[in-house]
Amino acid sequence: MNFTEKIMEIMEERNITAYEICKNLHISNTTFSSWKKGSKPSVDKAIEILRYLQLSADEIFELKQGIGNLSAEEQQLLDAYKNASPGIQQATRKLLDLPETADQKSESKLSHSKIG
Repeated sequence: MNFTEKIMEIMEERNITAYEICKNLHISNTTFSSWKKGSKPSVDKAIEILRYLQLSADEIFELKQGIGNLSAEEQQLLDAYKNASPGIQQATRKLLDLPETADQKSESKLSHSKIG
């Protein structure tokens, strides 16, 4: 799927019309139509469209490796985990029966060592 096809799919999901995009980004209807027929937008226009739709280039061009396409819920869970305190992350890993990372093991040893 090319850039324009992905953008059109997202626009449809969000109920955004080509007219809205054209009007708000000062793009002619003819130009937008030519993109739908296979012409490619300039990088500047592509960036404007991504910003308007609040999308990252990673999402459209699938630049991130290893994570794959996460659902909105999966991304929300991942973000919450990343923003959580180390204690919450450790508790989450235990709850899900996941092994501790090397960093977590060393932190755990430090917090349990006695001083003096």
